[in-house]
Formats: sequence, structure tokens, C-alpha cells
Amino acid sequence: MKKSVCRSHSEISKPCFQSKRLGVAASEMAVCLPLFVLVVFGGIETADMVFLKETLKSASYEGGRAGAKWNSTNEQVSDRISTLLDARHVSGATFVIDLPGNAADVSQLNRGDIFTVKIRAPADSNTVGPLRMYAGRVLSSSTLMVRE
Repeated sequence: MKKSVCRSHSEISKPCFQSKRLGVAASEMAVCLPLFVLVVFGGIETADMVFLKETLKSASYEGGRAGAKWNSTNEQVSDRISTLLDARHVSGATFVIDLPGNAADVSQLNRGDIFTVKIRAPADSNTVGPLRMYAGRVLSSSTLMVRE
């Protein structure tokens, strides 16, 4: 039984099925590589957003803990939140301390009073991926605390 041989331009002979298989491999790669890249970068961006959300939760909780302590002030709460957000390189974040009644500072709260720390950060300025899957979204977190 004689094998069929295909001649190429460079006078090198190969079995016909090898050259056809190379074409199939190239077309498979042309289809699969973009999908693989999309999945990888999508995973990276999703991980970035999970990290951002957890950072906001942590910062709001730590800010609330700082404000719950006796003799603490809004400045101490702000410093604690800013320290955590800066350490994790979160940009564009804003936070609000919601106090009950007419209180202007957490130092004016009585023991047992409940206050809220709310933090928001845009997804656009806190991701490194090229896909921008979370463009235009704002992530937020809030924590309710009881004054000690």
C-alpha cells in the first residue's frame, strides 16, 4: 500500500493528512484563543470587583468600629476609613456617616445609639482589566453600629 504524498513549494514531501491537520489546528486556535482570553480577563476583572467589594465592607466596618468607641469623633472615623482605602489603592471612594437625630458628630451620640457608615466607589477607576465589564457601576457597602 502506497501512501499519498503532497508536494509543497519547497520540494519537501509530507503526507497529505499532516498539512490538512495543521490547517485544522490553526482554525481551532483562531476560534478558541479569543474565547480563552475573554474568560481569563473576565475572571481577572471579576476578581477585582470582588476585592473592591470586600475592601468597602472592611472599610465601612472598621470605620464603624472606630466610631463606636467612647470619645471617638468623625475625624477618627474618616481617618480609619481613608487609611484602609489608601492601603488597598481604592480611588474615587466617598463615605458618609449617618447619625441619628440632630447629632453632628459621633462624639455627641449616647451609649446604645445606632449610626451607619456608608461607602461608595466607582468600578471604572478600580479595575485593571481591558474588558471594562463593570463600566459605569458603583459598588457600595454600609455598616450599622451601636455606640459603646
